Amino acid sequence: MELMNIINVNKRYRIANSSLKDYLTKERQYKSVLKDINLKIFKGEILGIVGESGSGKTTLIRTLMRLTEPDSGQAYFQGQDIFKMSKQVIRNTIRNQFRMIFQHPDAAFNPAFTVEQIFNQASRQNGILKKSAMNYEELLSSVRLGYEFLHKRSHQLSGGEKRRVSVCRAILTRPSVIFADEPTSGLDLHLQHQIIDIFLRMKKDYNLTIVIISHDIKMIERICDRICVMYQGRIVEIGDKKHLALGQRSHPYTRELLRCDLGVRKVRANINSEILNYNSLKDKNTNGHGKCDYADLCDLKYLQKESRRCFTCIPLLKEVKSGHHISCHFI
Repeated sequence: MELMNIINVNKRYRIANSSLKDYLTKERQYKSVLKDINLKIFKGEILGIVGESGSGKTTLIRTLMRLTEPDSGQAYFQGQDIFKMSKQVIRNTIRNQFRMIFQHPDAAFNPAFTVEQIFNQASRQNGILKKSAMNYEELLSSVRLGYEFLHKRSHQLSGGEKRRVSVCRAILTRPSVIFADEPTSGLDLHLQHQIIDIFLRMKKDYNLTIVIISHDIKMIERICDRICVMYQGRIVEIGDKKHLALGQRSHPYTRELLRCDLGVRKVRANINSEILNYNSLKDKNTNGHGKCDYADLCDLKYLQKESRRCFTCIPLLKEVKSGHHISCHFI
């Protein structure tokens, strides 16, 4: 069942003037961080979003949370475009339905509040009745924390305990979707496995839809139903995890991620100038459609005789197998 439908979402940020000439001429420069994002999120699934730093993963979920406003596009939830909702509707409706687990929990907690006060604050802000300490104790026990944690403040908690308190606060309002930004980063393996088990149990017990951002491909493969690969603000591949894990008919950037995960260093071949002249094609836009963002780094076997298309035309996501989409001219 389709829960969210994201259509052609774009977002760019203004870059600060880097030279005196830019400052004097007041020429504005922008960097696109989301480029024509099209994505469907299904109810009850765990969707993993992977990609290198700067690929637009966090900006995407912050945009869906309306913490960042998009430049264009639509995102439909229960038949309504959330980008056209008023701030009042967002506050009263979407904030209850969408919850976010931030990458740095210290920045998300008031250091003067106890865990119980943090839960009470979340309850008030989301318009639900204050729950009793017994309800909170049951909530904490679901993430393997005891009753005594209700009276602790954030500085008294370890990294793993802060993560689990963040999970508790997220599920407090019984949301439809939870967005988790690097939920296992900075934790040891034992705590990572605990967080993963908590997410799997949450999905089973509450039928939650969970969107997870991570650099840990092994963790994403273990926990997620589908995987979305982003590069330079675009979705280059999305599909069932078994398609990406096998590496068959995968995007060259996805293959690179899998190789890096295996710790294999790849030596790139020197490209024969007779086959492809980078200097003559790079940054050119002969048909007004731009170029593939990964063209300069792509393997030689993908840069065939027709490879001029990589530098003159942006590849669109196309379905290569049922539910498996890849953005590449030669796949």
